[in-house]
Amino acid sequence: MNFQVKTLETFNPFESLNHEQANTEQILDFRVIDFKLLCSSVKPAKTKTYERKDFDLFYADDFFVKNYNTIVQKFLIEIYPKKQSFPFTVKLRSNSNLTHLKASINLTENFKYYPNLKFDILQNIYKIMIKQKFLILRLDKNLFDKIDDFILSIQKSPSIKEIELEIAKGVDKIEHKSDEIIYHRDVNEECFDENINYDEGNYCKPIEKNELLFEYIYRILGKEGRNLRGEILHLNPIAFLDNPFIIKDESIYTEELEDRIKYFSANYGFLNKDHSGYSVINNLKLSQIGLKTTGSI
Repeated sequence: MNFQVKTLETFNPFESLNHEQANTEQILDFRVIDFKLLCSSVKPAKTKTYERKDFDLFYADDFFVKNYNTIVQKFLIEIYPKKQSFPFTVKLRSNSNLTHLKASINLTENFKYYPNLKFDILQNIYKIMIKQKFLILRLDKNLFDKIDDFILSIQKSPSIKEIELEIAKGVDKIEHKSDEIIYHRDVNEECFDENINYDEGNYCKPIEKNELLFEYIYRILGKEGRNLRGEILHLNPIAFLDNPFIIKDESIYTEELEDRIKYFSANYGFLNKDHSGYSVINNLKLSQIGLKTTGSI
């Protein structure tokens, strides 16, 4: 008995195809007629179904990444007896995070143009995406035009046998960037050292007025991403340092930039730190002198 063409809804077209194939000796195939997205989130609890006409909403990165915990696709397919093989092959490749998807289309040696070529190329792309569990979503907005251009070019020049196409892009995650602390002058440095030649006059170097003392570079918070399988790309944990610089008085002033705070000496003197914070003082503290190298006082 010949297989009767069947149209059905399914979350797994290949499983449905195998189920029908088990009941007939005819070789079957399927084509994708339509598909939709079933989205759900936990907090707040909500579910929503999006038809293809609404898929443009998911081009917005924040909408795609943040609005729903899970995104699954449901397909309307037509299962039919397979009558011929396609005169081309399609291979997909992606980056490690599955956020960038490309397709290589290679024509066979005996390829001849036929009117439904564009439809068949798209069907093959869709079916491989389904088999590899990629969402048919966030497709390159120029994909259809690029396939049209490819078909036009092979009609004009039969020697063209292949093309690589951008298929879809998810959202790459951006990792946190830790804050940084830079000391240009160290409050704990000893002013005398047994390894220094004092005749050179470079010990006990005081701080000049307007000298840069230290910098605090702000942390940059990252953003989660989502790959083309609908999986959230979580951020790696990171320990932030926080700003350690507490300024005691007006002997140190700050310059606030977009990415950092710079701390400068307002006076000529020596860097000091006590329970109240950092300051620049006129006199050198005894604790900064190495007694073992200066002898008795």
